[in-house]
Amino acid sequence: MGFDTLKYKETRPGVTWAETLLCLPKNVKNELELSFTVNDMSHCNTPDHFQFAKLKIQTNESEFPIGTSLKYECRPEYHRKSFSITCLQNLTWSSAKDVCKRKSCNTPPDPVNGVVHIDTDTQFGSRINFSCNRGYQLIGHSAAECIISGSTVFWDSEPPICERIRCGPPPAIANGDFISTNREYFQYGTVVTYRCSLGERRQKLFDLVGEPSIYCTSEDNRVGIWSGPPPQCIAPNKCTPPVIENGIRMSENKSLFSLRESVRFRCQPGFAMKGPSTVECQAQNKWGPKLPSCSRVCQPPPEVLHGKHTPSHRNNFSSGQEVFYSCEPGYDLRGAASLHCMPQGDWSPEAPRCAVKSCAAFLDQLPNGHVLFPLNFHLGAKVSFICDEGFQLKGSSASYCILVGTKSLWNNSVPVCERKSCGKPPEPFNGMVYINTDTRFGSTVNYSCNKGYRLIGSPSATCLLSGIDVTWDKKAPICEKVKCSLPQIMNGIKKELKIRKVYHSGDNVTLECEDGYTLEGSPWSQCQEDDLWDPPLAICTSRTSDELIAGMFFGMILLILPVIASCLIILKHKKGNNTDENLKEAVIHLHPKEGSGVHPHTLQTNQENIRGHGFEPWSGKMEYVSEQCD
Repeated sequence: MGFDTLKYKETRPGVTWAETLLCLPKNVKNELELSFTVNDMSHCNTPDHFQFAKLKIQTNESEFPIGTSLKYECRPEYHRKSFSITCLQNLTWSSAKDVCKRKSCNTPPDPVNGVVHIDTDTQFGSRINFSCNRGYQLIGHSAAECIISGSTVFWDSEPPICERIRCGPPPAIANGDFISTNREYFQYGTVVTYRCSLGERRQKLFDLVGEPSIYCTSEDNRVGIWSGPPPQCIAPNKCTPPVIENGIRMSENKSLFSLRESVRFRCQPGFAMKGPSTVECQAQNKWGPKLPSCSRVCQPPPEVLHGKHTPSHRNNFSSGQEVFYSCEPGYDLRGAASLHCMPQGDWSPEAPRCAVKSCAAFLDQLPNGHVLFPLNFHLGAKVSFICDEGFQLKGSSASYCILVGTKSLWNNSVPVCERKSCGKPPEPFNGMVYINTDTRFGSTVNYSCNKGYRLIGSPSATCLLSGIDVTWDKKAPICEKVKCSLPQIMNGIKKELKIRKVYHSGDNVTLECEDGYTLEGSPWSQCQEDDLWDPPLAICTSRTSDELIAGMFFGMILLILPVIASCLIILKHKKGNNTDENLKEAVIHLHPKEGSGVHPHTLQTNQENIRGHGFEPWSGKMEYVSEQCD
């Protein structure tokens, strides 16, 4: 049985048909149903174009399966012949960077008397420039480019030559010639000097007018030119003396002046010169530059004290010219700010003056003080501030008139006079100090003591002046503990009670009377802050005081009766005496017992019964003092 071979392959975008190789019997060829396997695969797109390389085998394919390699060869202007790039798994081509190196031309040498300028490098396609040193001109190409021919790179032009710039022959002059080291070639920098021809006897026939030497130079560093025109050889001439109106010639008085001789002028007083003051005898018997002129002028403008005028460097001013005045800092211009030079030679209007700047009048007042004013308020003036006694200055003690920019101002405002302070006085021990307002001059503080203490000293103090300072006029008082005392004689108090000599504020005392005495008042009393007892201390009075008084009077009567009887008997025996006359008077002094507290009383008796009145309880003795009978 014979066999036929079947081979099939097809590639479409995104689809690849697998190759199938079958060996089939010839007699079943038409009955065989072929089956194909389709694989869907990713690919790389056409790679970018390279300037430095090209594909060895050109293709029209636009999609390349992963793993496909393309071969390139470097272009003739680059080193290395061939390389490959491959389609990678990430569907990008492998890098071909720096694979082909651009070829370089040799670095050219600097031309003699010139320079080569390499801007970047000497690789294929780069360009270089040439230049020559000053005084040399470039012969040839000023630039060259690195090009390729076949596989070789080279510069497209030869380096230029720098040749010395030349000038043409210097200009010839009449009646003269030039001197030079070389009379055929005049290179850049060559100097030629001219001279005038001499007579047969080598005498001077001509004057050289102009610069005697010129030199070869160039403006564009290519074409040579001479630095200036040549001088002239001119036959000597004579200039007549120049004359100007209202002017005076200062030079030697001569009838003729030779070439290049000069004359200097000045103007008569009251005139100003216009033009140069010196002229020179020039060729063709002419003076140059143009002769000056003298015109009537004003003298320098008036000077102003503490001021200046502009322009200030000139001595003479022509008619119509103007000057401006200004004052020094700290001064004000009074009058016209500018003056004009009049045709008559004087200035108009009248010159101004510079007056010292002044500050405005100082109108502010200083409460509790006074202000000392200067004679005027000019710059530098001082206003002083002084506080009254007992006050101190807070702020600047003076204000000065100063210049601020262009204004005159007082540099300080009015200060404040504050009352001086005595400071807080010390508090008394066991007491307090009360500050009513403050502790400054004129203020008063008050003192008080704690409960149970009394104030010894002044209850207040005032802040008063002491010399130039202030101080409290009184020392702080003392707070002394309050003391109450019991009377030394207290009749009827029980002896067994504990009685102290001194009691303090708040202390209590309880009183009891002994038997035979009655307590009149409160049995309890308290020592107060004013050293007094409240309620008032009670007293003890005897319960039988009335009986004692009555007995005392009866006893007195019994003592007096015998005396009266004796007087009556005596009276009966006296001649001429009237036995019926009454007893006139008997005086008895009653002295209380010492320490009883009862005041002495005097009892008077007569024919009436003796009566006693108003006696407090007391114990005493009765004494007969005197008697008188008619």
